[in-house]
Amino acid sequence: MNAKTETGSLARRLLVLDDDGMTGETIRRIGEFAGLESTHTASPVEFFELVEKWLPDVIALDLLMPEMDGVEVMAKLSSLECDANLIITSGVGTEVLNAASLSASGHGLNLIGVLPKPFSQAKLRSLLLQPNQREGKEKNIYQGTTSEQPTVADLRKAIESRAISVVYQPKIFCKTGTLAGFEALARWCLDGKPIPPDRFIPLAEESGLIDDLTRLIIEQALKWLAAVSEEGESNLFAGIGQAHLSINISARTLTNAPLFQWVVSLCDELAIDHHRLIFELTESSAMGDTVTALDTLTRLRMQGFKLSIDDFGTGFSSMVQLVRLPFSEIKVDKSFVMDIGASAESRAVTRSIVDLGSSLGLLSTAEGVEDQDTLDYLKTLGCDLAQGYFISRPLKDNDVVDWYRQREGERETFRLDSVKESMILGTLPERRFDRITHIARRLFDVPTSLITCLDRDTQWVKSGNADSNYRVPRDESFCTHTIMADGVLIVQDARLDTRFMELELVKGAKHVRFYAGYPVCLPNGAKVGALCLLDREPRYLSDRDIEIFQRLAAMVEDELTTPESPSDTVMEGVLSKGALRARAQATLELAETVNEPVAAILVTLDQLGDINRQFGWAMGDRCLKAVAAVINRISNPSDMVGRYRGGEIVIIRMNPSVADAQALCEDLQQSLEALSNTLHIPMHALVSIAFLDTKKPGALETAIEDARASATAVGISLEGKR
Repeated sequence: MNAKTETGSLARRLLVLDDDGMTGETIRRIGEFAGLESTHTASPVEFFELVEKWLPDVIALDLLMPEMDGVEVMAKLSSLECDANLIITSGVGTEVLNAASLSASGHGLNLIGVLPKPFSQAKLRSLLLQPNQREGKEKNIYQGTTSEQPTVADLRKAIESRAISVVYQPKIFCKTGTLAGFEALARWCLDGKPIPPDRFIPLAEESGLIDDLTRLIIEQALKWLAAVSEEGESNLFAGIGQAHLSINISARTLTNAPLFQWVVSLCDELAIDHHRLIFELTESSAMGDTVTALDTLTRLRMQGFKLSIDDFGTGFSSMVQLVRLPFSEIKVDKSFVMDIGASAESRAVTRSIVDLGSSLGLLSTAEGVEDQDTLDYLKTLGCDLAQGYFISRPLKDNDVVDWYRQREGERETFRLDSVKESMILGTLPERRFDRITHIARRLFDVPTSLITCLDRDTQWVKSGNADSNYRVPRDESFCTHTIMADGVLIVQDARLDTRFMELELVKGAKHVRFYAGYPVCLPNGAKVGALCLLDREPRYLSDRDIEIFQRLAAMVEDELTTPESPSDTVMEGVLSKGALRARAQATLELAETVNEPVAAILVTLDQLGDINRQFGWAMGDRCLKAVAAVINRISNPSDMVGRYRGGEIVIIRMNPSVADAQALCEDLQQSLEALSNTLHIPMHALVSIAFLDTKKPGALETAIEDARASATAVGISLEGKR
């Protein structure tokens, strides 16, 4: 038993294995100064005796030793199921240290740090004081398993008696934390002791029982999914009713066409949409018999199922084969993910796999997420999904709903706090948001488009039609359902949807029939509300419509990243140059998607410097504010207005005809001439037009250069009288 400290608590123990006596004693003394009971040995035999009898909390291990190297030591520590914090110390190169850290993680050891020699005392002390993080992590759950290999007879009996059960590990969207789905995992206990899947799955494959085992797992999992979906639809936590389910498939099963036809029939019988089921194949099994795999996998995709390539990065796949096979998801193996914090190589591999998935149009999933830092790093990479013990251990079937309710309650508290801190509720209308809802109304030809914000009890409207009031209680809101998921919510006819047919918005004077909503998030991933479309007639959105809608929602999120309107410091309602360029790029990408032209109308006060020198900076600012007011009054609500530099103000308009753009120029010319006479100062303004090539980089800058040339050639001089 560990000795007690002066406070009565058990002292933590440090065990050092290092053949360099001076280094080992230095580490031991630092450990003692840090309050740890510390022992140093240079003998591997004595070291393992202490591991088993003294039970250290922290182990400091040198890699290079004459009797047994550090890699052998880690392998034996793993066989002993040691869960002490492990610190690797060595004078070898960085690449070897990184490889050793990968080896430690691969063996399931609790590596907390790697210290190249010479190391700083402060760094070592900080590692020694780290608490043991094993609780809640993916340590070996099969401790105490039988050492005997189960027989084929044991496995056949377990399948026939349905003694093999299923647990469900949640998967979430990295960006928002929203539940995405579950992975079904097989569990088997023999004589009261759990048998690891890596022992009974190969046995099933070798004995020809793998299809029977697969059928048993699929049947249990789909019946559970149908039941939990029905329960999810009956309460406010409806998001669970749309969760997907991942099931692992052996390469040997790919040739069993009748089994997959049975899966189709069972899904139809249980009213489970095929797109909710994901078949996971390991990289090696998917790349085996590529002709057979391609036939089977293509047929599954044609039937609406999704396909995932599991443990990617651990095999030797051909990139050509990967592109040929119709996967929808790529999973980063947990051996890389669990080592992200300690290994630059693991971070590089993870980043490369996520980038590969994105370039191929695949969702990326990271397995083995064990802490917030790892999840945050995955967010920065743009990884789509995550699973691991930090999110949840695999859950028994009857524990899932309770886990989901508790998690959603915690997420809603976080969401409400985030909305409150954003200070967006109760604020006045802003042109930057109104511009997006005007574009949405025009592109989708709907009478109403809104940007909503949801607090605890009420749906507020940040932007929408001036003549429409959609501030309603949350239980009367479509958007309450929208924020439960991460994708678009489409209600083609609310009168036929049991979730919405009794809403006052549907039954009452507004007569809402069609609704489409896309959740919009704050920078921390909390969903503040939704961008939505409403119509009094039933409607349908195509895949292309959904892509456009998603781009508009992303534009709303871009605005939410800035707490206050990023306006020019002088001209109200006019974007600064940086904000103009960033938002112009999103507008150009939207215009490219919808195949619409974009025009830049350039207004130049080319004598602003003279005005500042002759009449003072205050008069110059007064001119700029007056010009901005004129432009904001004349331009459309969907136009983007920004200051490019000095006396240059740009209006960016989507889908103008040449006549429309020329009419805007004429209006501006007349209004600015009147303004010049009102100010009683000589003000020279040039108005010109250029259309942007949305396909070329630097389109805005090129268009402004063209507009400048046009203004110089044909600009109209507006001379005010003093």
